[in-house]
Amino acid sequence: MNQSRYRVEFRLNVYDISLEVIRECLAELGEDLNLEEEARENTKNRIIKIHLHTDNPHLVFDACSEFGRLKQVKISEVTTYGTK
Repeated sequence: MNQSRYRVEFRLNVYDISLEVIRECLAELGEDLNLEEEARENTKNRIIKIHLHTDNPHLVFDACSEFGRLKQVKISEVTTYGTK
């Protein structure tokens, strides 16, 4: 089992990109990927909440900056308990 070092959470403000395109791009950069679109009314832009475990947060941010604007970025180190 591969254990990534960092937990990355952020919101991505996008206009015209599908969740599947974002998912395909990020799947190569980490594991435990979760994408969730926030419900918004009367606006052209969309907010995607992204959660991912990765060894290279800067690569994730570089890739996502091609799709839109990053907001509320949080990076934390993953700790494992009880490993033998």
